[in-house]
Amino acid sequence: MIRRSPTQIPMSDLDVQDIRDMVEAEKEIQKREAELADQMKALADNPNMTDADNQMLENIRKIKEERERRLGIQPETSGQ
Repeated sequence: MIRRSPTQIPMSDLDVQDIRDMVEAEKEIQKREAELADQMKALADNPNMTDADNQMLENIRKIKEERERRLGIQPETSGQ
């Protein structure tokens, strides 16, 4: 195996801060998705719909829309 020195990309302080902001935003998204998964598990354990369950379904819709926006996917118009 041939060893080489690592590639170094010149970055300004603003570039570093942008990356830190992106990492923080991604961690926040993962945290929301984990909370949503916990709520979905609780809903699966208790099939009776409550106001909290309706709020969870609204959160699912918002997360799906945010994901589609980030990926550049056109939102569905099926009325779901």
